[in-house]
Amino acid sequence: MSGPLYRFLADEHARLDLLLQSAFGHDEIDQVAYARFRAGLLRHIAIEEKVLLPTAQRLNQGALFPSPLNSG
Repeated sequence: MSGPLYRFLADEHARLDLLLQSAFGHDEIDQVAYARFRAGLLRHIAIEEKVLLPTAQRLNQGALFPSPLNSG
């Protein structure tokens, strides 16, 4: 898979992973890193729900995910 949306979401996954590691990479939770992770995760989920999932549903004739029976 490629394209600007794929690259954007893949980069976001990597960024969020680093923030999560940073938040929990100490004896105590880094609250600032955790707050950044949480805000970024909520934004990422919103993008997926508002852009990615409706597009996938439209491209799959109303089904959110393609049916394995139609995979040919």
